[in-house]
Amino acid sequence: MNRKKISLIFGFLIVFGLVINTENSYGITREVYTYTYGVDDSYVYLNKPDSNYGLLPVLWVENINGIQCESYIRFDTSNRTSNWIKAEVSLSLYRASEDTDLTVCLINESWEVLGITWNNKPKHENIISTFSISKDQQTTQKRVYIDVSNYIQGNNLSLCLYADNGGNVTFHSTNPIDIPSLLYEPKIVWTSLEEAEINVIAPISSDVPNMGGQLSINWTSIGSIENVEIELYKGLNSEDMITYLTENDGFYIWELPDRGYNEGNDYRIKITDGYDDNVFGFSEYFSITEHGGVRSDITIPIEITCIILIMAISIISLGYSLLSKLKKIHN
Repeated sequence: MNRKKISLIFGFLIVFGLVINTENSYGITREVYTYTYGVDDSYVYLNKPDSNYGLLPVLWVENINGIQCESYIRFDTSNRTSNWIKAEVSLSLYRASEDTDLTVCLINESWEVLGITWNNKPKHENIISTFSISKDQQTTQKRVYIDVSNYIQGNNLSLCLYADNGGNVTFHSTNPIDIPSLLYEPKIVWTSLEEAEINVIAPISSDVPNMGGQLSINWTSIGSIENVEIELYKGLNSEDMITYLTENDGFYIWELPDRGYNEGNDYRIKITDGYDDNVFGFSEYFSITEHGGVRSDITIPIEITCIILIMAISIISLGYSLLSKLKKIHN
């Protein structure tokens, strides 16, 4: 094997070692969800064309033997995030008498929740979606999602649901006398992308807590992380769970137990998003001793030692290769 190949191999080992051993923060790009709850909803009934049902806690859709009911929903979408990539209306199914085909269409005209009737209902506009509800769906799949991403304009979204064939379907609703609703239905589910990352800035390698003492744990984060869990690692293995959930405020004082850990210099703190274990960060290695104190003889973990050794060998190899080339040019 010639010197050039040897140099390339050592260079690869350096990069690989650095990636494996020095990356203490593991950030990801992930989907996050926020919600917009309906501000108004009601249904209208053909057989009682002048009646209003805006105070009832259901959305009724029917088309059986001349009985027709349509439901209307309005959302104020001003609270949506600027980086949303998808918007879906979520409906919670209450009951389905039989298989029914439903249509969702856009409404551009204004309407009042306590004033809308069959006789004054607004005109149906663009059809957004058609879907079927089965009688069994009320026990197997009670939630329906309707993609409205292409219809988000301004801060108002108004929809109508009606039945295309024989069937009776009702959904849960939020209404003026049911606030706050336990179901908060219907709603828009906004999907957005965000960067999420945790960086542990303390403890550091010079920290030497003792059994029965305290250790200050500090971190920073990006992304919508509400709570974190904190673990003690020894080497590559989890040694103890310090706290399962604590507020993501960047600060935690750990009261070490009086006994239970072996002395060592290969301890680390791992902090993980309490609701997403793909987002976490490690601290530097530090020591735990019986009596504590300031570390005067810092022992470098074996992983870092290997990196230093590989770098030294690679530098020597590269230097030797360059020196040989210079000698050939000189001769």
